[in-house]
Amino acid sequence: MHCAARARSSDAAASVAIVLAAALPTDAADIDDAEPGAVREGSSLLAETKAPTARELEVISLIAQGLSHKQVAEQLGISPHTVANHVAHVRTKLNAAGAEHAVAIAIRAGLV
Repeated sequence: MHCAARARSSDAAASVAIVLAAALPTDAADIDDAEPGAVREGSSLLAETKAPTARELEVISLIAQGLSHKQVAEQLGISPHTVANHVAHVRTKLNAAGAEHAVAIAIRAGLV
């Protein structure tokens, strides 16, 4: 990984950590009342706290610009299937319902 990409990845990880830390429940009752794996709209319960990789953020950024999976794949020199995998990983990491939701979360968190 190039130094610039590594720096962006570290910055992204820090941004996600800050956003996730602010969103995590602070009250034990919030944790005790939650079902394992439960996610509610506006909830602070998150499936994962891993930050998206630099490449995943690059893909989400291009999707946020309105590119299709095929266009993203062509621009990055990867297959549309790989683009879909990156989007799926970001969705999981950001606990997003869909690609559009992942883009919105990434924008709000300042990741893209």
